[in-house]
This record gives sequence, structure tokens and C-alpha cells, in this order.
Amino acid sequence: MKKVLSTLFVCVATAFTFFGTAGANSAYAAGNAGPFGLEVGVTTLEQVKKSVGAKTELAQTGINKFSDGPMLKGNGKGLGLDGLQDVLFIFDDKNVLAAVSMTLPKHQFRGMVNQLAGKYKVTSKVIPHVGNSHAHYVAGNSLVELD
Repeated sequence: MKKVLSTLFVCVATAFTFFGTAGANSAYAAGNAGPFGLEVGVTTLEQVKKSVGAKTELAQTGINKFSDGPMLKGNGKGLGLDGLQDVLFIFDDKNVLAAVSMTLPKHQFRGMVNQLAGKYKVTSKVIPHVGNSHAHYVAGNSLVELD
């Protein structure tokens, strides 16, 4: 059974990750994580190009070694997320959205934790006064990580 990794990753010292798995012959369940309204495991490459490409410039950056699918990268300007420095969309070998990687400043970590808690079920959260913080969530067949 092939596992497909679906990811949303936001980093600068803050990593924000969506993971999802599905068997090779199974469909993703509705209700997966949906950054920018693009449901992980459902949205196609062409839909991302049409939707996101109309708001920010996207360029193909090669083939992902884990998903065997294409990757599109943009600077994130125009997507409506303050502080977004870049965004990377990763697709599987069938051109279905498998991952989204975003970079945000570290000072936005706590605000993002609260925003995601309103959308997804919290499964783990550690936010010490000093040291590394993380929060994990679940949505459909997606896992969401903020590191």
C-alpha cells in the first residue's frame, strides 16, 4: 500500500505542516486541511494554477522526490496571509495537491496556533516560555503541525 504524504509547512523558525495519508486505491476523505481554500488530497495542479496563479506568480520547481509529483513555488504576495514570505505547492504523481509549504516569521507562531485551533482538532500543544514550541492538529485524513 503506497502512502501519500500531504503537507502544509510554514517556516522561518515556525513550521506549519499538514500531513495526510491515503492508500494507493483510496480517495482522500472530504474535510482535509484546506490552506487558501485548496483541500489537500483533492485539489488538482490545474486548479492551483488557476486559483493561486491569478493572485501570485507561480513557477514550476521540479519533481518532489517523495511524492513523484511536480512542485510550484511563489512568493505568496496577494494570498492574504500577512507575513507570508514564500509558498511551495507539492503534488503527487497524479497531479493532486499533496503538500503546501509556507514560510512565516517566528513572531506569528502564537497567533497561528490560535487560528488553527479554531479550524482543526488539537492533538498536542507545547508552548514553553523559552525553547522550541509545537502544536499538532487533525482534520479529515490530514495532520497539521506547527513547529
